[in-house]
Amino acid sequence: MKVNTILLPVERPDFSLAIIPLLQQFFTPQQTALLFFHVAEEPMYVQGMSETAFAGYLEKLREGLQTEVAIDLQPWTDPLRAQGYAVAVHAAFGDPITEIERIIMQQKVDLLAMITHGRTGLKRVLLGSVAQQLLQQLTIPILLVHPPAHP
Repeated sequence: MKVNTILLPVERPDFSLAIIPLLQQFFTPQQTALLFFHVAEEPMYVQGMSETAFAGYLEKLREGLQTEVAIDLQPWTDPLRAQGYAVAVHAAFGDPITEIERIIMQQKVDLLAMITHGRTGLKRVLLGSVAQQLLQQLTIPILLVHPPAHP
């Protein structure tokens, strides 16, 4: 049986992961690997620091980011693991679109599933749309869901 790898970009967990119940309706634990992925802004180069020292500093920041994201996502990942889903958490620094494209290739992702901000009009033009850019650039299936309505 083929296992589908689903990429879940995570910006704010409460918002981004509202898609999980929908995925659980269509993908069983036996056929699904869930890959949670957070992209943080690239750290600034520190003046006066050598390239070697900065590379070491950046590596420590990456490790810290990975640990922090894994801990922050535990309320979502632990129950999914308990249900039998294969779950992985990754984090990176950089441009979200570039990093999402990279991890899709690296991890052989079958589906990108994400909640959109639902911006329209001028807000979309001014703030951009990661979802829109990914729709135009990716060749894998993409599941986009508008955010749940707030009471």
